[in-house]
Amino acid sequence: MGINVCFCFIAIVGNVMASMAVFSTRSLNISYHYFLCSLTVTELIVALVCQPLLIALILAQLKSTCIPALQLTFRVFGRLGVFASTGTVTLIALNTCLYVCGKFNYTNTITSRKKTAIVAVWLIAGVICGMTFFSDVIFATLLWTVISFPCYATVLYQVHLHQKNRSQSSHQNPADQRNKDQSKNETPTWQVACGIIMILLLLSLRIFPIFFFNILKLGKRFGLLYYTAVTMTLIPSALYPIVYCLRYHNYLGALRRVCSRINPFAVKHDNEREETPKGDVGQELQSSIESTAV
Repeated sequence: MGINVCFCFIAIVGNVMASMAVFSTRSLNISYHYFLCSLTVTELIVALVCQPLLIALILAQLKSTCIPALQLTFRVFGRLGVFASTGTVTLIALNTCLYVCGKFNYTNTITSRKKTAIVAVWLIAGVICGMTFFSDVIFATLLWTVISFPCYATVLYQVHLHQKNRSQSSHQNPADQRNKDQSKNETPTWQVACGIIMILLLLSLRIFPIFFFNILKLGKRFGLLYYTAVTMTLIPSALYPIVYCLRYHNYLGALRRVCSRINPFAVKHDNEREETPKGDVGQELQSSIESTAV
């Protein structure tokens, strides 16, 4: 019970901070920013609706009380949030994979097709919500997760190959100072690998506990064992804001600006009064994504 309350609090605070950072950032023409907006909304649904409902259901279970309306509400919003979140994370994985591979003339700018993909994820999530009496819809969420694994494996391989070629080029041309400066600014491969491993662990934690619970048919549908699996499924909501948003310096800067506006006692210096221009923010975010993924 204490774990649920702790992660519920962390998830609410983290996702509110992430939403403040994302939606206060000026409109960018980068696809990652749009995917992150969608992910922030889904995690807010999970943190603000699903987590409190889960705590209420656990308390009712401990008192041997059954509340069908509360259970149904939790299942509807839980499927909406988890499926939309997993689908958006998969879009981020596909976007990063295609951008790193450099095939099909793929760019990181937002297009109408990418916006359509975001809308399609939410529409499918809404259909999944309507199928509250079918337990096999967990396989649809599992499919999203399975797609993400080869995408991030490809990203890691491309990053390793890119930095290996850059290192060989710098050794063959010692006088090429530009390559040396670029290699210093690049993110080390081990940091990229740690970030990808963290993302895959969170994806696994989001889907596999419920998947194995349904496959093995352990206990009753709404038993304490089921709620334990659901607790593990909702834990990534507390960590997604850091993994996908707050580790970028420009989003942190946007969050600081919002907090300084809200705080009436904050002292603003003359060099902090002006906001970063739109083009500079976009360029900083683009360079952050490229240094992390490419």
